[in-house]
Amino acid sequence: MHYPAFSILAFWAICLVACVRYPDKAQQPPMPPEDVLQLWQGFIDQDLYDSARVHSAGEALEFVNFLYTITDYSDPDRVISITLLRDLSCLVQGDSAICAYVTKDEIGQDVPDTVILRLTDHRWKVWRVYGAGEAPTDTIPEGDALFPGDSVDEEYQ
Repeated sequence: MHYPAFSILAFWAICLVACVRYPDKAQQPPMPPEDVLQLWQGFIDQDLYDSARVHSAGEALEFVNFLYTITDYSDPDRVISITLLRDLSCLVQGDSAICAYVTKDEIGQDVPDTVILRLTDHRWKVWRVYGAGEAPTDTIPEGDALFPGDSVDEEYQ
């Protein structure tokens, strides 16, 4: 007659083990912005735009959609290049990260680039992609000044 008590105890023990073994994702630290950016760039390089969309938001999502529309998948001689993000460093403040790095262009010249990521739903996502010298890489404004409703263009011009 001790079976119901044992069953209830076993049930709670299994629940406790499951909670400890599979903690809530919100308690785990998100993947660092540097890793997210490298992963995202790898997807872009390989024309894996659905995977890149998972790590994109804001203007970067529009950028990925644009790249998808101009990619010629029917070209059998299509070359996949791998972009190395050299000297990658991200400055994080709150839910914003500015990542600066250097790539090489088609003729081997160094090209500085900047990408802004934003922490959304406990995950870093690529938010904006800039070209050489278009965004500041040394400071992030206090608070949510970087994303106050898409006013970055007005603030930095």
